[in-house]
Amino acid sequence: MNTNQDCSFDLIDALSAAFGEPTTVAPGIIAFSPNTPTPPQEPRCFQIVRIYYPDTGKQPRTIKKNVTESEAKKHCSRADTRRPGKYFDGYDYMKGCRP
Repeated sequence: MNTNQDCSFDLIDALSAAFGEPTTVAPGIIAFSPNTPTPPQEPRCFQIVRIYYPDTGKQPRTIKKNVTESEAKKHCSRADTRRPGKYFDGYDYMKGCRP
């Protein structure tokens, strides 16, 4: 004879086989993550640098560190990251990260 507890474990085993390992998200609530491998993470080895035009007399300054290349490209493509004749934001490898 199966008890309710036995049935719930059978159900969890069946769901685990189909949908991945269960994770408890709250008391009495279980979520399943898929059995698909996670894609490799993009390395966070870039920095965003504000580069000033020579006539401003200002040195470049780091705006943000530890960003991915795609995050840096997205930032630098925004209209508010440049002022013609004053500055623009660019990105480069952080010190010690260049391949």
